[in-house]
Amino acid sequence: MMIAALLAVLALGAEVQAPRPPATAEQLVACTDESGRRDDSAIIAACTAVLEAGNTDETTRLNALSHRARAYDRLFDYRHALPDFREAARIAPRNPRLLNGLCWSLAVLGESLDEALAACNAALEDSPGNPAVLDSRGLVELKQGRFQEAWNDYNAAVQTEPRGLSWLYGRGIAAIRLGREAEGRADLAAAEAAYPSIAAMYERYGIRP
Repeated sequence: MMIAALLAVLALGAEVQAPRPPATAEQLVACTDESGRRDDSAIIAACTAVLEAGNTDETTRLNALSHRARAYDRLFDYRHALPDFREAARIAPRNPRLLNGLCWSLAVLGESLDEALAACNAALEDSPGNPAVLDSRGLVELKQGRFQEAWNDYNAAVQTEPRGLSWLYGRGIAAIRLGREAEGRADLAAAEAAYPSIAAMYERYGIRP
């Protein structure tokens, strides 16, 4: 009897968890903003609200995770992009864009490089020859010390899309690592002539010539 009374008192004193409010139409629109005027901080805030809402189904959750991850990526906040890409790729394991985002975030952070390589490989299965994915895998391979494989991927990306300065610069670094100094420096010079900030960009990735 005493135990029952105690349980009744505890039940009365317990806080009732209020249901979470649903995401608003404005939050859903702001989260998925793809316009040229998009504000990545606003996207992150809106997507966070959607993810914390009470009516978020798996499709909406996947969409919010994807957009928030890409907003973090554009802000170079790979530490926060990573868990979103990882969870989104878990929900949609055959989505090359999400797999590439996961691969790229891990590559830049220099973490779990085997997981990064697996993600890039999976992305290339569904998007063969995609230069952006080859660029990501090249960065993974540079950080793994697999310089010939990195050069192969960067070179394949250059052959597919010669205007891609990231993979041109990456090919130059891989060539230098392989001892092909003149060849590598020529690629670096060509990339830097078109985009002078590319060396600083690669330093942000933890890579120097």
